[in-house]
Amino acid sequence: FWEEQIQWMEEDIVKKKFAYFEDLLTQLPKEEGAAVAHIETVLKLAHYSWLLSNLKKFESYLKDGIEFLEKYPIPQYQAWILNAKGIGLFEEGNKKDASITFSHALRYDHNNSMIMMNAGITEFGLGKNREAILTGNRALKKDPGNFHHWRVLGYLILTMGKIEGAIEVMKKAQDINP
Repeated sequence: FWEEQIQWMEEDIVKKKFAYFEDLLTQLPKEEGAAVAHIETVLKLAHYSWLLSNLKKFESYLKDGIEFLEKYPIPQYQAWILNAKGIGLFEEGNKKDASITFSHALRYDHNNSMIMMNAGITEFGLGKNREAILTGNRALKKDPGNFHHWRVLGYLILTMGKIEGAIEVMKKAQDINP
């Protein structure tokens, strides 16, 4: 899960938005007064790069964001940039480092249910089924109305072969968002 859930768009639209935010980034000053605008733009660019499967740009924007936040630390955004890094690590198959990165992100924002759920997905990917369910349940306690979390936990439980438990969790997701 990304902090901002971007609705599905045609690739041309994603490219246009990417170009817009790339141009915007060049106009933003790299100073404390513009820190939030700068890091939010970098996060959007990382996300759009990821959507466009441009891993080189994705890595470049992550690096830029991490370096910027070292200079102007903002805990919430440090968590978000590490979340994006964890997503990239997970998708390239580096689940162990993704797990470490999500744990590090949670040190900056320990109540972030999205990052918690990502940590749970990663635990499942590492074969730690019990921990995955416990982490997923912790995420749900933080954000019980998030149907995405219920749905993902349902898929995890289903993949573990626990059909009745998966049905129960998926019904909760459906109740929240029919």
